[in-house]
Amino acid sequence: MRMVLAAAFALCTLGFAQALTIDWTAVKEGANGGGQWRAGGSDFTLSKGGQASYAAVVNIKTIGAKYVFAVSNYTNAGSNNNNRVAFEIGSGKWTIGGYNWADANPTKGKPSITYTEGFDNTVTTGQHVLGVSYDWQSNGTGTVTCYLDGKAFAVLTGTLKDSALNTLVWGKAYYEAGNNHDYTGQAEYSVYYASGVLATGEDYAAFLIPEPTALALLALGVAGLALRRRAA
Repeated sequence: MRMVLAAAFALCTLGFAQALTIDWTAVKEGANGGGQWRAGGSDFTLSKGGQASYAAVVNIKTIGAKYVFAVSNYTNAGSNNNNRVAFEIGSGKWTIGGYNWADANPTKGKPSITYTEGFDNTVTTGQHVLGVSYDWQSNGTGTVTCYLDGKAFAVLTGTLKDSALNTLVWGKAYYEAGNNHDYTGQAEYSVYYASGVLATGEDYAAFLIPEPTALALLALGVAGLALRRRAA
């Protein structure tokens, strides 16, 4: 019986590992937000004419508000002039923000954002996967698809004004520490990127790990099937 349960759990774990078909690179792990990023690194820099994907695997403990996860260009630590795409939370709902794409003014520089019709964007505690897939043309125009838990949530289109993206940000405003845009909830997170890849919903959904209860039920089902066959 124990061997059957162990084998069932191993199969579940193996299935999850095999589901990650993209070669993701881990960037940062941490807890409770608070501004974790790597700026100016050549390892995950995206330039015009390229593609890249970014993921934040989040375990929300308490629901807060403000900025959660962003991909941007960290051009100046004291100013608000870096283009970016971000997952945000407001009034218990997930939203997408796009700022300073074609202009340093956040209002003038906003891209076009189209949300998936009928998408339930209610924020819940527990595990979530936030995905951002960039397709950046050589002429500066870009299409960014944002995924929530493996489903296309919103598509942003417009012109990115900067020469490259080189910053991933978790849990705070993108350009300056200690302001009133920091995420107010409690969460654990892991951030990943994949250069030269345009990830799809299936790629992001592969990060979702079945809950322990679901694993236990699956293991018991496999064990029951094995015992039934043995009895027969």
